[in-house]
Amino acid sequence: MKKLLLTMAAVLMATCAWATDYVKVTSTSDLTSGKYLIVYEAGNVALDGSLTTIDVASNTQAVTINNGKITVADASDNFYFNIDMSAGTIISASNLQIGHSGSKNTLNTGDLTNTISINSDGTAEINGGESYVLRYNKSSGQSRFRYYAGTQEKIALYKAGSVSPTAIDAP
Repeated sequence: MKKLLLTMAAVLMATCAWATDYVKVTSTSDLTSGKYLIVYEAGNVALDGSLTTIDVASNTQAVTINNGKITVADASDNFYFNIDMSAGTIISASNLQIGHSGSKNTLNTGDLTNTISINSDGTAEINGGESYVLRYNKSSGQSRFRYYAGTQEKIALYKAGSVSPTAIDAP
């Protein structure tokens, strides 16, 4: 019996992969410190936290949103951000702290803080200071996440929730 159970466990492990589910945050009261994806939902893209230079055109990672959830295979789960709500810090998977400084549209790295809240429409308000808010620019050649003083596309936050096995196709 023990041998059968071990064999069944091995088969299960061979046909499953681990994944992380990210769930959309829809209320400021649900914001807690943890692992997040910063997402432009209409474009199905997330800000790519694996980059070592984040303020570049096409600083995105494609995502699939299904019923307010994004599932990412652990093997490719490297584009997230760690948000510390008490400190107001957002730190990329590549260990860069993001925010805004200066007087132009940009995305800076360094010792920067943010004010984070959720709007009544479920979009995230990540303010880097002054009137600069993290948004997505969908203009051709400029598709990028960045802090903007003007009106660009609103973003959403998805927080890491459960880690679970998901079936994969066996060869």
